Amino acid sequence: MNRRLFCFWTDSNPMPPERLKALEGMKRSGLSVEFITQRNLNDWIIKESPLHPAYPFLSAIHRADYLRVYFMHHYGGGYADIKYINSSWIPSWDNLFDSDKWAVGYREIGPRGVAMVPSISYLRLLWNWKYLIGNGAYIFKPGTDFTNEWLNLSNHFLNNKLVELTSNPAKVPEDYKGRLDGDRRSLYPIRWSELLGNIFHPLCLKYSEMINYDLPRPNFYINYDI
Repeated sequence: MNRRLFCFWTDSNPMPPERLKALEGMKRSGLSVEFITQRNLNDWIIKESPLHPAYPFLSAIHRADYLRVYFMHHYGGGYADIKYINSSWIPSWDNLFDSDKWAVGYREIGPRGVAMVPSISYLRLLWNWKYLIGNGAYIFKPGTDFTNEWLNLSNHFLNNKLVELTSNPAKVPEDYKGRLDGDRRSLYPIRWSELLGNIFHPLCLKYSEMINYDLPRPNFYINYDI
C-alpha cells in the first residue's frame, strides 16, 4: 500500500504563512504528502461513491471533517491537519500494517479533548478517554468496519441536515451553529464537533482493541492562522 499522508484545504481562502510552512514540513513524516484542494479533489472521488450532496453547503472545517472520513475509508493511509510534524511516521505505519489492527493514532490529550456527545455516553467517553485517539492525525487501513461505520454515520447525519444546510449554507470557513456574527447568531445548522468528534470518539471506544496508540503527535501549540 502506498505510504501516503492526506491533508485538505477545502476553500478558496488563502493559507496563512505559518500553515504553509507546516505543509512543507509534513514531509518529515516520511510519507508522500497528498495535498487535496478544490482543484484536484474530483480526481480522487470514486464514481460509485460520490461525495454527499450536502458537501457544497458545508463550512471549510466541516468539509475537511467529511473528507478525512471519505479518504480513510476508500484509500486508507495517513491523515493530518496542516500542522508541524517533527517525527517520522514510518515506525507507526509499519507496526500497523504488520499487525491485524485497523488504525494508529495518538492518545487524546485528556478528558477535555473528548467530544461532547449529547447523551449519557459522554460520561462513558470521559471515563475511557485513554482509549480514544485525537482527530488531528492518524493512519487507517481502508475498508474496515470502523471506516465503513464512520462513513455511513457521517452520511446519515448529513441526510438529516441537508434541508437546513441548503437554506443556511456556511458563510465563512469556520462557520458553526450559533457562531456570533455581529449581533446575530449563525443559522448554519451544524455544531463544531457534530460531524467529526461526536461520531469518531464513540467509534474509537467501540473498536479500541483494533487501534494502536504510538503515532507521534503533531505540534498543536502554535498559532497557525498568522
